[in-house]
Amino acid sequence: MATKAFTINSIYIALYVRGSDDIFHWCLAIPYKNTNARLMYATNRQGGWHYESKDNNVFASGTLCTLVQIGN
Repeated sequence: MATKAFTINSIYIALYVRGSDDIFHWCLAIPYKNTNARLMYATNRQGGWHYESKDNNVFASGTLCTLVQIGN
């Protein structure tokens, strides 16, 4: 089994599935540990678009569909 880990000092795009209606959510991920990253995204859950960010163990997510490294 392969070990899952980020390349530190890189940037990723993460795609997550939302529910069962083929709805997806994407965000930028900036890793700061082997499995943890700062996730940055825009949301309109409270009306109007605004920026949010949070720290997350990306590989522990049950809704992560794909993770693509776009730069380093």
